[in-house]
Amino acid sequence: PQLSDEIDGIIELVSLMNIAGAEVEDEAQLGRKPGDVLGNYTLIEWLGAGSFGEVWKAWDQTLERYIALKVLILPAASDDGLDRVLAEAQAAAALDHENIVKVHSAGRLPGGACYIDCQLAGDPDLSGKDRKQVKVGKTLAALVQNAQGVSSAMEPRRAARLMRRVCSGVAAAHARGIVHRDIKPSNIIVTDSGRPMVTDFGLSIAAPMGIDRGEEGDSTETVSLRTKGGRITGTPAFMSPEQAEGKPAQPASDVYALGATLRYLLTGKLPLDASGKYHADARWDIVEQIRKRELQPLRSAAPGLPAEIAAICDKAMAFGPADRYPSAQHMADDLAAWLEHRPVQALPAGPAVRSVLWARRNPAVAGVISAALLLGVAGSWRYIVSINRALARAVDAERAAKLQLAETERARAESQSVNDFLQGVLYAAEPGLLGADVKVLDAVKFSEGEIAARFKDQPRIEAKVRDTIGMTYRMLGRIQESRDQLERALGIQQEQLGGEHRDTLWTRHALMSTDFAKEQPGGETNAIRTLVADMTRSLGADDALTLACRLTLAMHLGQEHLFGEAEVHLRAILDADKRGARPDIENVMKARVELARNCYFLGRQDESLRLLRECIDEQARTFGADHVFRLNTLELYAVHLAGLNRHAEAEPLLREAYEGFCRKLPPEHPQILMAARDLAGVMGVLGKPGEALSLFEPIFHKYIGQPAIEIDQFQVPRSYEILGQLYLDSGRLQEAERSLLDARSKFIELLGGETNAVIQRIDGRLANVYDAMGDHAQAELFRGRAGIRTPAHQPPF
Repeated sequence: PQLSDEIDGIIELVSLMNIAGAEVEDEAQLGRKPGDVLGNYTLIEWLGAGSFGEVWKAWDQTLERYIALKVLILPAASDDGLDRVLAEAQAAAALDHENIVKVHSAGRLPGGACYIDCQLAGDPDLSGKDRKQVKVGKTLAALVQNAQGVSSAMEPRRAARLMRRVCSGVAAAHARGIVHRDIKPSNIIVTDSGRPMVTDFGLSIAAPMGIDRGEEGDSTETVSLRTKGGRITGTPAFMSPEQAEGKPAQPASDVYALGATLRYLLTGKLPLDASGKYHADARWDIVEQIRKRELQPLRSAAPGLPAEIAAICDKAMAFGPADRYPSAQHMADDLAAWLEHRPVQALPAGPAVRSVLWARRNPAVAGVISAALLLGVAGSWRYIVSINRALARAVDAERAAKLQLAETERARAESQSVNDFLQGVLYAAEPGLLGADVKVLDAVKFSEGEIAARFKDQPRIEAKVRDTIGMTYRMLGRIQESRDQLERALGIQQEQLGGEHRDTLWTRHALMSTDFAKEQPGGETNAIRTLVADMTRSLGADDALTLACRLTLAMHLGQEHLFGEAEVHLRAILDADKRGARPDIENVMKARVELARNCYFLGRQDESLRLLRECIDEQARTFGADHVFRLNTLELYAVHLAGLNRHAEAEPLLREAYEGFCRKLPPEHPQILMAARDLAGVMGVLGKPGEALSLFEPIFHKYIGQPAIEIDQFQVPRSYEILGQLYLDSGRLQEAERSLLDARSKFIELLGGETNAVIQRIDGRLANVYDAMGDHAQAELFRGRAGIRTPAHQPPF
């Protein structure tokens, strides 16, 4: 103990030596320029620098997206420092909130520099051809500064709106046990659309390794200063009193910093200015002022501010943590109350104030009452009656608005409950719980049994969870399990909400779309027409759900070869998009693809190919080259090329689609079977039947050998037909005969007879098989069934 001062001095000396050793590396880092490649990242544009290092706009070469790359100032040999940064980045990566900048990854770059890969805070930049480009937002500090760098006050209601959303984001972080430690205007980015996003969660822990050099500095920079009471970490102008005293930061410390940031926006000035009274170093001077409680109430600095917003700010910045808001969410709620002209926690309101606030919230009703009073004095009974009617209408309107607000809040709570449950589903995919080979499907089935028990008193939430699980099953190719969940959800919704509620209509549509995925032709078209009419009546013709249902109807019509009627619905969807009705972007693209398919069958093949090519390019820009939607469109484009005997062009496109599906979908998914079958059929036409069989035969046998998979009945006979032709081309005649007879019998069962073009096509193939076997009588029999127009070798499309 008697050597504590000497030990502290040695620790400080070692820290300074580490930093001095890192400065050589830092100087090299400052020489980076756009175009440099750091590991997996290409530097695009320098965005700025802070106490932790540099920030670059960069291109992630693996995931093909723009990101914010933070290159940290850490000593090259500081494994402890790297561990601390990685631990903080890992914690921050768990945060997923619209007002928090997402952390993707962290580690060391080649050469030893530490990095953190973050979301690029901004909005999509649609001004150029690059659809992945992002228009980076501005910090709050920059928003209140003019071209000369002079800050000015922000309009109070705008400041409150921004900070309410910031508080909600910080509250979400606190709910996950994560404290920011260094909230300030320069750590909050506002996009062009007005969305504030908090960045640099946890980076204040990295600051001690980068800037503790004992030199004078700016009170708005992150610092780490050693004192006898402990280490002070944060930004002096915005740090809480407990941080100024060397105590660890806590959620209440972030609440103080939120209040300090709000105060800065409202006044355009720092909460405390360096006076030089306590120290020549502005940082130490501010710290000492905080310790001595020299902060004045906000109305003293800005007397013209509304009392309520000033009280909110002062409560958040109370010296004692217990006197502040209990949480960041409480502060967000108080800001919302002030914006909505409701009483605020920070400033208790008497009856007179409450009346004024009520009048501000309900100007129409207040105006009617005032008019009624005036007219009552005049004694005009007729006017009083009309005023009372107007008052009743105004009260009804207020009641409807309150019901709408309550419904919105209920929907938000339901969505949060669904998100929490689904997060639990993903947690169930932990190998330690379900084994090393666990898949998402295993986790979904594991969690399915908990739904009824967990939500027995919350039927609406149970229905939403079952909707989501049902759609998950559908995406995994488990059609019957999907139907089971959707039907249970629909039963709950019809009982709880009625047939015209949006949730009920959505589930009805999901069920019909699931039936369509089974390719069951006929029977559903009239039901979908009825559903479109119900949605139009309840939701409106331009509602996104109504337009989605019209798309499903158009797809059914196309399946029944009613291409002209289908085209009417498809063009209506595209016209609605042009009018600004805002249908789902994926449904707009599906409508374009379906329109291209219809054009093909209506004999407008050139138009069809042009539309599909445009769709493929647009989907690649919007969703990425490996998105399942784009792969589906690519496969359809290739199939249409093959149908026009352009098989050499179709083969590489079909191979790209097949390989993409294999990367993106479960091995037993029907889409992989279809893509492999189409590719094998084209390869057979191009004279490669052996290679085609090696590709397709094991996939097909694996597909029909899956007892848990509900077999798509149309895929099986189509696959037998393709296999039969490939066996014939390979000289495997017995297998060709067996496969084609299997295809024939199954198609007869599905199509209800032999008098159709599909059976005639198969009969022509069987005639070729029997000719090759030397059984000319059988060959002649099947040739007669097929008709003399059947060619000797038919392509598979």
